[in-house]
Amino acid sequence: MVTQFVKSYLASPGRLMILEDHDASPTAPFLREESVTDSWAACGEFLYWFSTNPQTVESVLHWGIGLFSCMALSRLPSHWNPEVQKQISGTDLAEIAAMAEHIVADAFDFEGFIVWSRPKAVSAMA
Repeated sequence: MVTQFVKSYLASPGRLMILEDHDASPTAPFLREESVTDSWAACGEFLYWFSTNPQTVESVLHWGIGLFSCMALSRLPSHWNPEVQKQISGTDLAEIAAMAEHIVADAFDFEGFIVWSRPKAVSAMA
């Protein structure tokens, strides 16, 4: 259900899914394996998986969904090109969070997700 929700959100252009990987870091050796998608970026010692394309969501979520997952569905900041950059700043993350239309987090029992959605009127003003 989460995959379908994200795919539906990304169907409109200029949108971003970004997922914090609680268990990995940008220096993790597995990131150099050929089978790993290159849809990741680092902010300091933290690793984030991202997608702007509904067709890549499943492969990106495969690497990033785990316990303690937290995902933002946001409009894509105009100055950040996630297809090129491998580094994002705390300022970039704050901007993405401020524009987030949905936040998806693990439910307390790790068997589901909680989705927070910004009211449409507030989202349109941001």
